[in-house]
Amino acid sequence: MLDADLVTRALDAAASGMLLVDGSETIVMANRTAAEMFGYPRETLVGMQIAELLPRRLRTDHAELRAAFVDTPTARDLARRRTVNARRSDGVEFPVEIGLTPIETDAGPFVMSTILDITERVEVEREMQIAMEDLEHRVQELMHFSYSASHDLKAPLTTIQGLARAITEDIDAGDTEEAQRNVGRIAAIARNLGELVEKLLGHALSDRADLRTEVISLREVRSTLLEQFARPAVEAGVELTIEFPEADVHVDATRFMQALVNLVSNGIRFMDAQKDRRFVQVRGQLDAASLVIEVEDNGRGIPTRYHDQVFGTFRRFHPEVKSGSGLGLALVYKHVKRMSGDITFMSSEQGTTFRIAIPRGRG
Repeated sequence: MLDADLVTRALDAAASGMLLVDGSETIVMANRTAAEMFGYPRETLVGMQIAELLPRRLRTDHAELRAAFVDTPTARDLARRRTVNARRSDGVEFPVEIGLTPIETDAGPFVMSTILDITERVEVEREMQIAMEDLEHRVQELMHFSYSASHDLKAPLTTIQGLARAITEDIDAGDTEEAQRNVGRIAAIARNLGELVEKLLGHALSDRADLRTEVISLREVRSTLLEQFARPAVEAGVELTIEFPEADVHVDATRFMQALVNLVSNGIRFMDAQKDRRFVQVRGQLDAASLVIEVEDNGRGIPTRYHDQVFGTFRRFHPEVKSGSGLGLALVYKHVKRMSGDITFMSSEQGTTFRIAIPRGRG
């Protein structure tokens, strides 16, 4: 016969929690690991019902499983069949893997429960799932990038080649005016290509760039936006109004400005020429925790069938509008999320409103 103290020490040395439960589901023995795992003194665990170590919502199901186990007393691992949550003394739940082993004695049937805290494993699996979803998203982005590279970059280059040949023919024919016009067309296409390449680089780097927060004045943000868009708005016949509170906020200034610039630019670019009055209105307000900004326009709106694609890369919703890279809203989304913010929108034929909420920081 083994010494009882030796058995106790052996059980206490186990890395897993071990609970011996009798036929009435009362705990009659607990090792040190189980006591530490559940946050109870060992003497408190002994005498408790095993169901008390489960969340209340699982206790009925546990009774059914235990009854089935008693009917067919063979060793089994419940964790292979279902996700099992346990409950600590402070009420905190945590995932466990439970092995059940029947023990027949002269005093009646007992069950040895071997319990392993799998919190770290579950967290690793969760992180792996997030990583896989991110990888799938990036694969989709790469596919869209391939399309953009073959279409948005190749097509303008082909046009430039054609214009270059035309310039040579114009010069040979002595038609310098037409040659100059074609040079201007090449310059315009080159500028657009340069902007597209910059946006592609910006999109590629947006996830990697560090978050650099600083205190900025909303008054200065308003002045910068008005200065940048005053002329484009007038040329498009759009009334641009910007209303911000007189306050300072603590944000990543570069990401914040790029998000606003893209939204205001889109509001002007996609104006509806059929409407007598065209406007883009930017409104900002502060609450205790957030800076909330709405950019509203009464432009063409985003067709309902595209609403689930709004923040995707290389998405264009108005083929008749030739300008734009299809990256603007994807960049806005990434910048806002990188600042721990949230962005939503509403859109119809009457126009579009984007709403951004960003933690205001300590500014």
